[in-house]
Amino acid sequence: MVILHISMVIIAILITFMIYYIATPVAGGFEDSPIPSADIIGAVLALLGIIASNFIFRSRLLKIQKVSGLDDKLLQYRETLIISYAIIEFACMSNIILAFLAGNIFNLYIALVVAVLLFFKRPVKQNIFKDLMLSQDEIRAFESG
Repeated sequence: MVILHISMVIIAILITFMIYYIATPVAGGFEDSPIPSADIIGAVLALLGIIASNFIFRSRLLKIQKVSGLDDKLLQYRETLIISYAIIEFACMSNIILAFLAGNIFNLYIALVVAVLLFFKRPVKQNIFKDLMLSQDEIRAFESG
């Protein structure tokens, strides 16, 4: 799970820098945007992506906490994290695409902020234990393998 998370963050950041260097000569720079409201569209997409990701994560988490069996909980938790990461990644990538199409550097800044947010949402043992409300027996079983 950690490898998937790290790869999503690295890809988002690398594509952001690639678009910055590609879009400058292609779009004629980042001064004049052919899509005047690209920054607003990008900000709204990022905000909606973050809100939707948190909403879906929390709503699915309530269902996961009621599941019995550590393996089932962890499997559903992994699915929920992947969905949450994908939504945030979409918000990041949509801003990168807008920056490329519109030549608006503000969208790249939004994409970087969203990528940093994705980085801080990494799966950590303590968060898993807290989110799933695991019992001491389940924590011992988790740590033993």
